Amino acid sequence: MLIGKGKKLTATLALLGAVAAGGVVAAAPAGAVPIAATSQNTLASVGIRLSTSHGVGVYGYYNTSSAKVAADLFPSSHDGIDVDCWSDWGQNVDGSSTLWYHTYREYHNDAGWSQSVYGWTYAPYVDYGAAKGRLPFCGY
Repeated sequence: MLIGKGKKLTATLALLGAVAAGGVVAAAPAGAVPIAATSQNTLASVGIRLSTSHGVGVYGYYNTSSAKVAADLFPSSHDGIDVDCWSDWGQNVDGSSTLWYHTYREYHNDAGWSQSVYGWTYAPYVDYGAAKGRLPFCGY
């Protein structure tokens, strides 16, 4: 009996050593639902490449009268953003929508840099609001 416990301890220590060294990768079961998924089939975050003809500002709040918190983005430069939720409580900038994305990262792809930002982007200027269905409502 003592020998069996010793083998389990040795195996456990070997596994912990492999995990600490980054050598073990866990595989999810074939039918597993991703952790980021919710019951409404939305993701916790979505990466969006700008797909309109507009430049996009990242603002501190969901209106253009608030201060910009990052450099402007442009579809012609293949720029993009990471967003984690949407709100329709924002300013209707051009009469088309009150939909804004909560943005946490911006990518200036042609320029070769990105940065973490926390602000809001006007969804009609990002992707015409197409990502809304893949995101949860922010609740604010």
